[in-house]
Amino acid sequence: MKEKTLKIYGKNIKRKTKQLKSNEMKAKKLSKIEELEKKLHASMRVTEQLIKQNTFLRDLAVGTLETIKLMPDYDKAIEELKKQAADEVGKNASGEKKFEPLGETSN
Repeated sequence: MKEKTLKIYGKNIKRKTKQLKSNEMKAKKLSKIEELEKKLHASMRVTEQLIKQNTFLRDLAVGTLETIKLMPDYDKAIEELKKQAADEVGKNASGEKKFEPLGETSN
């Protein structure tokens, strides 16, 4: 078997051809592991950003609700919405067409 010189991590190493292939495989495995680690860290950063945005939106929604509660006639508007919801439930029970979200149709 032939001996070849291989430079790994700044060191010259003389190995037989079979061992060189082994070292090359190890280097490829390390490279793949490093690539997977980078992808994992990128996914973790994206997940953290989504959690931060979700928290921000929750705080915004709660703040908006609390602001609306301070508006005049809030209780009157809530009672009217309750009546409208009850009327809708009654209409749906009597066989009328019920509300369908955009993009959906009934067959």
